[in-house]
Amino acid sequence: MPRAKNLLGVYNNFKVTPLVTRKDFDQFYVERPIKSKIIEELKIRIENSESKKYEKYLFMGHRGCGKSTEINRLPLMLDNSKFSIIQYSVKDVIDINDIDVNDFLLSMALKIYDHGKTNGVRFPKGFNDEFMDFMKNVVHIKEKDKRGKYGVGISLLPEVLIAKIHTESETRDNIREQLGTKISDLISKINKLVILVESKLKKRLVILIDDLDKLTRYDQAEDFFYKNYQLLIQPNCVIVYTFPIPLAFNPYFENVRHSFDKDCVLPQPPVMNKNLTSPDKTGVDFFKNIVNKRIDREMGLIDDNVLEYTIESTGKLSEFILLIRDSAIKAYGNGNNKITVENIEKNLGNLRATYERTLTEEHIAKLIEIHDKKEAKDDTKDSSIARDLLFSLTAVEYENKEGERWQDINPILLPLIEKWKKSLK
Repeated sequence: MPRAKNLLGVYNNFKVTPLVTRKDFDQFYVERPIKSKIIEELKIRIENSESKKYEKYLFMGHRGCGKSTEINRLPLMLDNSKFSIIQYSVKDVIDINDIDVNDFLLSMALKIYDHGKTNGVRFPKGFNDEFMDFMKNVVHIKEKDKRGKYGVGISLLPEVLIAKIHTESETRDNIREQLGTKISDLISKINKLVILVESKLKKRLVILIDDLDKLTRYDQAEDFFYKNYQLLIQPNCVIVYTFPIPLAFNPYFENVRHSFDKDCVLPQPPVMNKNLTSPDKTGVDFFKNIVNKRIDREMGLIDDNVLEYTIESTGKLSEFILLIRDSAIKAYGNGNNKITVENIEKNLGNLRATYERTLTEEHIAKLIEIHDKKEAKDDTKDSSIARDLLFSLTAVEYENKEGERWQDINPILLPLIEKWKKSLK
């Protein structure tokens, strides 16, 4: 898709979706600041890992900071003569409002099995029958489901099972009841699948699981990772798990992270310095380059001062993309030939109101504290207010090119600080 030459082109070029194809990357990808080159490091680690070392990685960052785009780069960067890659979003296989480690691992097994079949692996009949019987019993799929109701044969059974896990709460309940005493059997079957797939394809298996950072509640994410991390490291292949960054602010994170080979943080580039006294040139240039890749700047569709104001007013990449997109369509609807500061202000106000209506007085007090101290810490081990604010993206962690990290409130909310302080007096 060429650079936009009109406002409708801007609207179409600024979609809040990850880059996926090589063509997408050639057209729109912007190199991240040097401290953000996490995927390059992850590629090197995977390519140089020992053959019998089944490394597990946590890949974290704020929702909307560009993690999915970075994850999508890995399959394009790894040598496909040496690595066979399974990549999927957990949202496509599980209801993320009702996630459980049993469903998750069962879906992983089915993904590995399906990957093998798709790539021409012929599993030994004894193992194939045993695996399918295990799945059928765990999911409680009936013979009519297998061949009658869905009209498919055994070769498509993984798709049927994944669909049932994804959409049927009764199926998920059955799985959890059955796997309560059989989870070790499932892990064993996963590892047998890995051996068979790797030996037939003569490649190492790498699994990339996206959107685990998008679990809908903080306590849900905490339960999934912190109660089950020992199970997540048992499959005998390289796995990259996306990980909700607010969990890294939990004191228990120190106990968990050492069980993984590396916790990789994709930083949010700051657009202002820590004290908010001047723009951060590296961060601002990153956002400007995103615009320059998508808009023909010679067409005058957004003035430099309006673009700089937009960059300094937003807290993360997806918000910036959305703000430009919504402002372009608003400008077009108003009969303008370019995005104006009034268009930006209107959409900033809408985003600001969306955030503010979710905040309690307790949240506001903590946000003021985070803004003043530049750190997001809870007062006690049992308190989770700061982590909740990070989870909701009302607070954000930044890292500049020197590697200095700090937390602050989302820049969209900065105009509310004085009002908040007066309201708490």
